[in-house]
Amino acid sequence: MSIIEAFKLSGLNTEVITRHCKKIFDYDPVGLEYNYIIVYCACDKGKFSGLWEEYKTKVQEIDFGSYPIKRDGEGKPKLHDIRTKYIEIRVARATHIREGKETGIYHIFIHLN
Repeated sequence: MSIIEAFKLSGLNTEVITRHCKKIFDYDPVGLEYNYIIVYCACDKGKFSGLWEEYKTKVQEIDFGSYPIKRDGEGKPKLHDIRTKYIEIRVARATHIREGKETGIYHIFIHLN
C-alpha cells in the first residue's frame, strides 16, 4: 500500500536527509503510487519554518539516480507544498519518475517542541 520512512532532525543535516530520502526507494521494489517520509523536527522554537525551507531545498538537490524528481517548466526539480490546517506541520509532495511513470513521495515535517 505504501512505505513510511521516519527520522528525527534537529538541524540541517544533509547526510541524514539524503540517506533517508534515498532509502525509501530501496524499500519499494514494486513501485507504489505514494510513499511517505515523516520528519520529526526537534529544532528550537522560531526555527521550524526556516528548517522546513532548508529541508525542501536539500531534497530537491538529491541525486535520486533512476528515480529523479519531476522538473518544473524551468527544468528545476520541484516539491509542491500542500496546505494543512496545522501550524506546526508542513507537507510537500515530490513527484518522481520511475520507469516512465509518476510516483509520489509526501514529505511530512512535524515540529516536536
